[in-house]
Amino acid sequence: MSNIWWDGTDKLKLSLSQIEAKWGQQDHSLTRLEILNKAFEIYYLSIQGYFSCSDSNQANQMWKELNVAAKEGWGRGVSDLKEAFNHVDKNNGVWRDNNLENYYGGDPGDLFQYPLIDAPEAAVNFIEKMEEKTAKLIKIMQKFEKQADIILRETQKAKNGWD
Repeated sequence: MSNIWWDGTDKLKLSLSQIEAKWGQQDHSLTRLEILNKAFEIYYLSIQGYFSCSDSNQANQMWKELNVAAKEGWGRGVSDLKEAFNHVDKNNGVWRDNNLENYYGGDPGDLFQYPLIDAPEAAVNFIEKMEEKTAKLIKIMQKFEKQADIILRETQKAKNGWD
C-alpha cells in the first residue's frame, strides 16, 4: 500500500491536535511531536533528493538506503516510518499509536538535538538509522578530504620541482 507521504508526493506534518495517543497529552508532548515531524521531514527531503538525482546508480543506492532506514523497526504497533505513514492514512490524519522508544541523541552531528527523550518508536528507529548512515558518510568524506589534501600537496611538490 502506498500513500502520498511514502511516495514523496507530500510531506507529512502533524499538529498536537492530530495526536490522540496518550503521549500527546503528557509532559514533553511537543518534543515528541517535534521528533516525529523531524523524521517525516528527513524522509521527505531524502526522497526528494532521490527524485532529483540524475545518476541512476546513485539514485538506486539512495532509495535502497532510505528504504532500509524507513522500514527499521519491528514488533507491535507502529515501529517504522512506512507503518507510521500508513497509520496516519488509515486514521484519517490522526496519530493514535502509543509506542514510545528512548532516543539518546543530542550529540553534535545528531539529527535531533534533545538528549534522552522517549518519542514515537517509528521516529526514533528512523532517525537513529539515518544518524548511523550519516556518521558513515561523514567518515567517508573525512577520508576523502585527507586523500585529496595528500594529492594536492604531492601535486604542489611536483609542480614546484619543475620550476
